[in-house]
Amino acid sequence: MKKTLYIINMVVSSAIMLTAIAIFIFIFISRSAGATPRFFGYTIHIVVSGSMEPDIQIGDFVLAEDADIADIQIGDDVIFNSPDPNLNNMPILHRVQDIIIDSDGKVWLVTKGINNPINDEYHVSVIIGRKIWKSTGIGKLATYFSDVQRLLLTGIFAVALIVAIKFSMKIFSKYAKNNDELKRNERLRNEAKAELAAQLKAMLANVNFKPDPTNENGNVDLIKPSTPTDDDESDEKTSLDSTTNTDKS
Repeated sequence: MKKTLYIINMVVSSAIMLTAIAIFIFIFISRSAGATPRFFGYTIHIVVSGSMEPDIQIGDFVLAEDADIADIQIGDDVIFNSPDPNLNNMPILHRVQDIIIDSDGKVWLVTKGINNPINDEYHVSVIIGRKIWKSTGIGKLATYFSDVQRLLLTGIFAVALIVAIKFSMKIFSKYAKNNDELKRNERLRNEAKAELAAQLKAMLANVNFKPDPTNENGNVDLIKPSTPTDDDESDEKTSLDSTTNTDKS
């Protein structure tokens, strides 16, 4: 069970880390080529200006979904390539202030950075997507990984970290296994001692001891060899004399 959990943990951790690194590499390559990174109908962006502060800060990570301009509503934050010729088609994140539909039925969005005093000069007819989520932390990471050298060093560090974690877990698993084995041996010894003591007790309970002769006080009476006394010698002499006299008769 422990081994299975360890394998699952390593696989999930490695997958998350490799996915994050792959995303950052893709972002860097896309940015270098002047394209907008796109994943399955979603685009990701890093804010580079303070026009949307305080809601969205410089360096924030923004996730936008593909959306039809006809579905956009006032108050939505949209990302579009700026029609301002001075901005060289730069991606912009601004809030929709108004929606205009011309005589041909074409939709135009009036946008504005919430930190800007006036609306944008040029109206927007094509959008990249609509903002659905933003993160300050991920934005800082993406900014950090925008440098190739940092990205390479981080990749090396990530691989080294995975190897170190794997090695540490292997050592810990071996230590835990040895510790469990020691506890198991100790338990078996204690069980063996308890079983031996129980068997000895049962054996002693089944033994019938024959009591030795004892006195009324429970002490063993010792039989001592008798020694002749003076009275015994007198009686013996008398007996002998009697025998002698009888024989003489």
